[in-house]
Amino acid sequence: MKYAMLNKSAPFLLTLILSCSAFANEISVANIPKTGATAEEFCPPGWKIEAQLAADLNGDGVQDKVLQLIGKKPGKNSNGVATDYRALIVVFARSGKFELADYATKLLLCSTCGGQLGASIDLDKGKNSFSVDQSGGGGNDSFDYKLVFKYDPTKKQFIVSKADVSSSTDRVSNTDTTTSYDYEHGIETITKTIGEKEKKTSKKFVPKIIALRAIDAEKLSNLFKG
Repeated sequence: MKYAMLNKSAPFLLTLILSCSAFANEISVANIPKTGATAEEFCPPGWKIEAQLAADLNGDGVQDKVLQLIGKKPGKNSNGVATDYRALIVVFARSGKFELADYATKLLLCSTCGGQLGASIDLDKGKNSFSVDQSGGGGNDSFDYKLVFKYDPTKKQFIVSKADVSSSTDRVSNTDTTTSYDYEHGIETITKTIGEKEKKTSKKFVPKIIALRAIDAEKLSNLFKG
């Protein structure tokens, strides 16, 4: 995962994302269908599926889907540059059809929000969970953040269970800092790497509940910890 706020050594990341005005053309939640026979039916007008992941996300033994959507026509960022905007939708498979389970309108980086290295987004699955891994950077700096989401049946939402936030301030000499947050056990681990040398420190923290739909990459400074 990639979030600068968590790593004071990489303040460039927050500036990079904010300068994009990344979510000026965000998807309208009101236009997302509540049910559909296929995954494609959950694309509002003007959107299409860019990537998708099949996994059992609620423990019922049926393959659900995580959909990464992208706008069919590029919008423009604050600098007037053509930009592809993205959104994330999660659907549960039930009774031969799909039902909308959750969504994120401001989580995924737009096509121009990754800096000179470009924005890379990867979806992956775990045990009744899925993860979103995003990276980018520019010059000698890079960032990566990975968020793991699990379904909370009491809240009927996906929430963050783990977060790994990495920033590299010198890609040539392999200087990297990764902060990992375990929200299930309240443990924060910081790993600093310089070349082949690695140092880890851990401490307890009081975790807060972070819902998938509430994550806003333009407000990273308020995202993590308790």
